[in-house]
Amino acid sequence: MGLLNLIAILLTLSALLNYVNHRYLRLPTTIGVMLIALVLSLVLLGLGAIDIRIEHYARDPLAGVHFNKTLMHGMLSFLLFAGALHVNMNDLAEQK
Repeated sequence: MGLLNLIAILLTLSALLNYVNHRYLRLPTTIGVMLIALVLSLVLLGLGAIDIRIEHYARDPLAGVHFNKTLMHGMLSFLLFAGALHVNMNDLAEQK
Protein backbone atom coordinates (compact mmCIF):
# COMPACT_ATOMS: atom_id res chain seq x y z
CA MET A 1 0.00 0.00 0.00
CA GLY A 2 1.46 3.32 -1.04
CA LEU A 3 1.67 6.56 0.84
CA LEU A 4 -1.14 8.17 -1.15
CA ASN A 5 -3.47 5.25 -0.42
CA LEU A 6 -2.68 5.53 3.28
CA ILE A 7 -3.37 9.28 3.22
CA ALA A 8 -6.66 8.68 1.38
CA ILE A 9 -7.73 6.07 3.93
CA LEU A 10 -6.90 8.35 6.87
CA LEU A 11 -8.73 11.31 5.34
CA THR A 12 -11.78 9.17 4.60
CA LEU A 13 -11.77 7.75 8.12
CA SER A 14 -11.46 11.23 9.58
CA ALA A 15 -14.37 12.48 7.46
CA LEU A 16 -16.53 9.54 8.55
CA LEU A 17 -15.71 10.12 12.21
CA ASN A 18 -16.51 13.80 11.81
CA TYR A 19 -19.86 12.93 10.19
CA VAL A 20 -20.77 10.59 13.05
CA ASN A 21 -19.82 13.30 15.54
CA HIS A 22 -21.81 15.98 13.70
CA ARG A 23 -24.86 13.78 13.22
CA TYR A 24 -25.13 12.01 16.59
CA LEU A 25 -22.80 13.34 19.29
CA ARG A 26 -22.79 17.07 18.46
CA LEU A 27 -19.51 17.66 20.32
CA PRO A 28 -16.88 20.14 19.17
CA THR A 29 -15.11 18.70 16.13
CA THR A 30 -11.72 17.98 17.65
CA ILE A 31 -13.16 16.48 20.83
CA GLY A 32 -15.74 14.37 19.00
CA VAL A 33 -13.32 12.92 16.46
CA MET A 34 -10.77 12.18 19.18
CA LEU A 35 -13.39 10.53 21.39
CA ILE A 36 -14.72 8.33 18.58
CA ALA A 37 -11.17 7.38 17.54
CA LEU A 38 -10.41 6.46 21.15
CA VAL A 39 -13.51 4.25 21.33
CA LEU A 40 -12.58 2.57 18.04
CA SER A 41 -9.06 1.95 19.36
CA LEU A 42 -10.47 0.36 22.50
CA VAL A 43 -12.76 -1.82 20.36
CA LEU A 44 -9.75 -2.99 18.34
CA LEU A 45 -7.86 -3.77 21.56
CA GLY A 46 -10.90 -5.67 22.83
CA LEU A 47 -11.06 -7.70 19.63
CA GLY A 48 -7.39 -8.53 20.06
CA ALA A 49 -8.04 -9.65 23.63
CA ILE A 50 -10.62 -12.21 22.48
CA ASP A 51 -8.21 -13.65 19.87
CA ILE A 52 -9.55 -11.86 16.81
CA ARG A 53 -6.20 -10.77 15.39
CA ILE A 54 -6.59 -7.88 12.98
CA GLU A 55 -3.48 -5.95 13.94
CA HIS A 56 -1.52 -7.09 10.89
CA TYR A 57 -3.94 -5.13 8.70
CA ALA A 58 -2.83 -1.94 10.45
CA ARG A 59 0.80 -2.88 11.06
CA ASP A 60 1.74 -3.57 7.45
CA PRO A 61 0.72 -0.18 5.94
CA LEU A 62 2.09 1.78 8.88
CA ALA A 63 5.42 -0.05 9.04
CA GLY A 64 6.96 2.15 6.35
CA VAL A 65 5.93 5.47 7.90
CA HIS A 66 8.55 7.28 9.99
CA PHE A 67 6.24 9.11 12.41
CA ASN A 68 8.76 11.59 13.83
CA LYS A 69 9.79 12.74 10.36
CA THR A 70 6.19 12.78 9.12
CA LEU A 71 4.96 14.81 12.08
CA MET A 72 7.83 17.29 12.36
CA HIS A 73 8.47 17.87 8.66
CA GLY A 74 5.07 17.22 7.16
CA MET A 75 2.21 17.94 9.50
CA LEU A 76 3.46 20.38 12.14
CA SER A 77 3.10 23.49 9.98
CA PHE A 78 -0.50 22.59 9.10
CA LEU A 79 -1.34 21.89 12.74
CA LEU A 80 0.13 25.21 13.87
CA PHE A 81 -1.72 27.07 11.13
CA ALA A 82 -5.03 25.41 12.07
CA GLY A 83 -4.46 26.33 15.71
CA ALA A 84 -3.63 29.93 14.82
CA LEU A 85 -6.89 30.27 12.91
CA HIS A 86 -8.82 29.90 16.15
CA VAL A 87 -6.96 32.60 18.09
CA ASN A 88 -9.17 35.54 18.96
CA MET A 89 -7.03 38.66 18.57
CA ASN A 90 -9.26 40.74 20.87
CA ASP A 91 -8.86 38.25 23.72
CA LEU A 92 -5.14 38.11 23.07
CA ALA A 93 -4.90 41.91 23.26
CA GLU A 94 -6.84 41.93 26.55
CA GLN A 95 -4.49 39.36 28.07
CA LYS A 96 -1.48 41.45 27.04
